Amino acid sequence: GAAGDGQAGEGGEGAREGAVATVTLADLDIPEPLEWAWTDMELPIGVDALNDAISRGDSRLLAEMNAHRKVTNFEATEWTGTGVGRTREVRYVMAKTAMVKATPASEVQRYSVWAPGVAYAVERLQSAPKLPYGSTFQSQLRDVIVATSPTTTRMRSSIQLVWSSSPLAKSMIVNGARKGSKEAFGEMAAFIHDWIAKNIPQQTHGAAASASAAAADDD
Repeated sequence: GAAGDGQAGEGGEGAREGAVATVTLADLDIPEPLEWAWTDMELPIGVDALNDAISRGDSRLLAEMNAHRKVTNFEATEWTGTGVGRTREVRYVMAKTAMVKATPASEVQRYSVWAPGVAYAVERLQSAPKLPYGSTFQSQLRDVIVATSPTTTRMRSSIQLVWSSSPLAKSMIVNGARKGSKEAFGEMAAFIHDWIAKNIPQQTHGAAASASAAAADDD
């Protein structure tokens, strides 16, 4: 199981609001990885800071990763709701690959776990109907981050396909999606790991981690 004792809230959002996390990891129902579990890594950043870095509308981490992966036209709505059930919609154009041309995609992203200082989980349902056979399936993605200490976090990401019909080419699609997602998740994991190592030296506060104007604010 995931490590962590739920005491990491002292360095994150709870502390800034004058409260200490009272929820522990044992209190939470952390979802298991989906069919293809491609990412499982520990990062030198607090769990609240990592959640902030990957979920902000002005996230510098996401902007730079999208540029690196040639993802374009990225747009995200504001998050609605609070805590578990917090939801937003995202649209972007996926980069072309050896197999397919650049393709528009959309995601509905929803928090299934929200425990500041302890853990977060985001469920993502991606639709890309202009992919070959893209009208027959969606991609379900799950990102789970769990505090392993006040300044370290375990990140796990996984994916599976959800079918609305069963095309004759289903096995070919599955094989292509498995190979493509493994490569994409590996590339994203390496980028996130390197970006945090370069940009977040010993910082555990979310605002310092990812605000696009953080550097200007310090001046």
